[in-house]
Amino acid sequence: MSVISLLMSLLLPALGHARERSRDLKCRSNLHQIGLAVGQYSGDWFDMVPREGIAPWYDRLSGYEHIPWVEAVRKYIVGQSADQLASPVYLDPSHPNPNHLVHYVINGMRIPIKQGRFEFIQADRRPAGPASQIRFPDRMIYMTELTDDRDNSIARQVGVWNLKKAAGLYDVWNNHHIFGKDINSDPQAIYIRRIGPNRHGHNNNVMFIDSHVEPLPSEELLEAKRWADGS
Repeated sequence: MSVISLLMSLLLPALGHARERSRDLKCRSNLHQIGLAVGQYSGDWFDMVPREGIAPWYDRLSGYEHIPWVEAVRKYIVGQSADQLASPVYLDPSHPNPNHLVHYVINGMRIPIKQGRFEFIQADRRPAGPASQIRFPDRMIYMTELTDDRDNSIARQVGVWNLKKAAGLYDVWNNHHIFGKDINSDPQAIYIRRIGPNRHGHNNNVMFIDSHVEPLPSEELLEAKRWADGS
């Protein structure tokens, strides 16, 4: 019996690591598929790539300037005629919160501004813009992991409307969304952190504007310059 217990104690951590590795690879695959869909959208819409989306979104977008990314890629992910936005591609199997139909957030920030020795990000709610105008397409974080949302501050807002009306809650467009707290009592969930560092160990999977996906150390996720589009 002790031999079996010993073997189990050796095997279980290895199995757990293998499961997490599988979830990590699935997450990267999902981000890659989303990246391909964004590229297709950009090809259809004159080089435009979605950034911050208006929340709530009421189907009254002028020129698709503030189209939520989940709506922008819908026909490339779930099909042209599909009414729903939800898709398994939007789900990270390592995400702990079952109350979300989307586990990724998109970059709607602007270039950092310098004040003395310090560098800050200025909230901008960046509309869709040409990919060709982004100076660092291989370095700028374009999409990464959603926070755990431990108190469901974000999930409650999605539930108040629905995913189509509240898709803009899956955008990062002010400092709080990056450096803020995980738990927040604000009824609009504006000041809660929306990114989720350390999703896969010490790394987060990140999709860049050139559509490549790679793990990024959590401390780099918190660097202002990684969110700058250089425009």
